[in-house]
Amino acid sequence: MIVVGQLAVSFVIFVNTVLLIPASVLLLQTFACFFLRPRKMHLADDRPSVVVLVPAHDEAAVIGEMLSCTREQLTIADRLVVVADNCSDETEAVAKAAGVEVVVRRDESHIGKGYALEAGVRHIARTGPRDVIVFLDADCILDPGALSCMARACVGRSSAIQACYVMSNPPDSDSSARVAEFAWRIRTLVRPSGLANLGFPCHLMGSGMALPWSVTRMADLGTAHLAEDVLLGIQLARSGVPAWFCADARITSKFPRRQKGRNSQRRRWIHGFFALLKGAVPGLMGDALRHRSLQMSALAVDLMVPPLSVLLALQTVGLFFAIAAASIVALSVSLIGMLFLAVAIAICWYFVARDLVGWREVMALPRHSGTVGLIVFNYLLGNVSAWTRSERD
Repeated sequence: MIVVGQLAVSFVIFVNTVLLIPASVLLLQTFACFFLRPRKMHLADDRPSVVVLVPAHDEAAVIGEMLSCTREQLTIADRLVVVADNCSDETEAVAKAAGVEVVVRRDESHIGKGYALEAGVRHIARTGPRDVIVFLDADCILDPGALSCMARACVGRSSAIQACYVMSNPPDSDSSARVAEFAWRIRTLVRPSGLANLGFPCHLMGSGMALPWSVTRMADLGTAHLAEDVLLGIQLARSGVPAWFCADARITSKFPRRQKGRNSQRRRWIHGFFALLKGAVPGLMGDALRHRSLQMSALAVDLMVPPLSVLLALQTVGLFFAIAAASIVALSVSLIGMLFLAVAIAICWYFVARDLVGWREVMALPRHSGTVGLIVFNYLLGNVSAWTRSERD
């Protein structure tokens, strides 16, 4: 029994030590974001030609506005291509009425955004590629000048570029939705900005991605993985063209208004994280060690940081087990992790979320964490989410 008890305590210490890694990384990224001077992004002098590729599955309700705003930023040398992917609504008709190129894809045996991107890239290769290809979701709006900024940065760095991807809720949204928006700001603004200020690349985020055409045509896009964007970024990093964050180029989108849509989106993101943690992190870290690459090491370590709600839940569970184990070492490590996480969240709140999160949102954290805990529990039971389109309003 004594041996079993010692093993249990050792296991709890190990778990809390592992949890200390993402908390430390998040704190470092937070400090780098707000307290280091931003590095200047090198932009090409001339704007290159661009093809904007839009994967769209049943997006008739939102794609019209996106196409209209995007066309305003195109030059005569650019192209705008929509892939109407397994659509059952009027997406194809709306896109054609907007006067853009439309690729119709129907293949119910291959469901996923990656397959739509693959079909679009094949079409572009046949019909006249451009210097840069920009991937943009059908519900995303480019800020003025964003397309030119991404394209010039892509050529200037001769690498992939990730724009700042902003998502927001309606002003009357509930506390849980506002907490999710705060977490999104950390994920898509604070963390990649911190990496950029430290001189490291970032992961791709699914929309607002600019790639040199010479790289895109060799990429393996056809996949139903829940995090096909991150996998693409890892593939590019291994090829020597990692993605760099461009905060000056911004795209905006909206969270689903209904709770069902938000839960589906959250489930896909969380399950996608665990799939990456299991499948991509070991290989990426192995490549980093073999090539002695700090950039790939940074990407691998960044992948170990889960969504904020998951990290909060895991740290809470770790603290509970440390108390139950009655181990000073385990409790000390757990409290350090909680402190790092609390400081990072407090700094992020002060700089980017004072308009968003107040005491009402803090009081909603237990309910929010319970939802996240159920999603994680379902994943552990093998109930893994398949790729699904987020519900629109």
